[in-house]
Amino acid sequence: MNWEAISAAAAVTSAAVIAATAIAAIIQIRQLKLATQLEGFLALHAEYAAPEMYACRAYVANVLPGKLRDRAYREEIAVNKAFDTHPELMLGNFWEKIGTLVRRGVLDPNLYLDVGAYRAIEAYRQLEDVIALRRRDEPLQWDGFDHFVALSREYLKRHGGIPQSALPKD
Repeated sequence: MNWEAISAAAAVTSAAVIAATAIAAIIQIRQLKLATQLEGFLALHAEYAAPEMYACRAYVANVLPGKLRDRAYREEIAVNKAFDTHPELMLGNFWEKIGTLVRRGVLDPNLYLDVGAYRAIEAYRQLEDVIALRRRDEPLQWDGFDHFVALSREYLKRHGGIPQSALPKD
């Protein structure tokens, strides 16, 4: 056997080992990404299901409409005096977080749209007046929330599941 044949065989073997290593690395990266997505999804789901968030959602659905009739309350929201004391801001910030992470590619949109599309649209409709007040001085307030709601509407249209309540108000 000559040295050239041995050298060629060694080069082919080295290339095969490098290719196998690269494929294994790609598979590991994909699995790590999936694990990270699952971890993020579970953390956000736990946050949404927490008693504090449940109380915020109940407040927004049942109490907020009456509170928004109070001019002083509306002004607190508009001038950013209410950040820690208003449950509606906690709910808006939650959806802002999801929308921003989805828009930036940190979270897979479909994973969150499967379980959150209806909830995001519902929260957005309930918070429309609050959003308008917050945007008086900060026009981009909750822009990620807007993004996720738009994705939610598109997702539900594609899947034939968009109810009238999910459509934008006229």
